[in-house]
Parts: sequence; structure tokens; C-alpha cells
Amino acid sequence: MVDASEDLSLMASPMAGQVAKAVKSAQANAENNDMLTASRLRISAAFADEAPKLKRFKPQARGRVFPIIKRRTHITIVLEEDQ
Repeated sequence: MVDASEDLSLMASPMAGQVAKAVKSAQANAENNDMLTASRLRISAAFADEAPKLKRFKPQARGRVFPIIKRRTHITIVLEEDQ
């Protein structure tokens, strides 16, 4: 689990910080809600799914409109405890 946080902190991608935040949240939830040991946790699956889009419109000249689609993502981190 510590390796994943270290790897994400070294990445240059701006989204690596968001994924690291999701990993830390999943770890905290596993410790608090399921009473699992942090040192024995490992990431078994991680994926990003498409979330509902926000659809807005921007007014243009001559009474026309221009669609604005704001895309979002759901990040899912699945942890399991090593035996």
C-alpha cells in the first residue's frame, strides 16, 4: 500500500494526486469501517468509470447556443487484505 502512494507521488500527471487521494481514502475506510490492518492491505483492482455528464449551453451570436459538456469520472479502488 505504501508503494502505491510513493509511486503516485513521483508521477508527473496532474491526476496522480486525485488517484492518490482516492487510495488514501480507501485505506482509511478499510481501517475504520472494516477494522483491517493497514500494513496488510493491497490494491486488488483500480479503475475509472464515466460519470454522468453536466450539460450546459453558452449563448452565441444571432440567438444560437453552443453546448458545453462537462465530463466527470468515478474512481474506484478495491482493497483486500493479504493472508
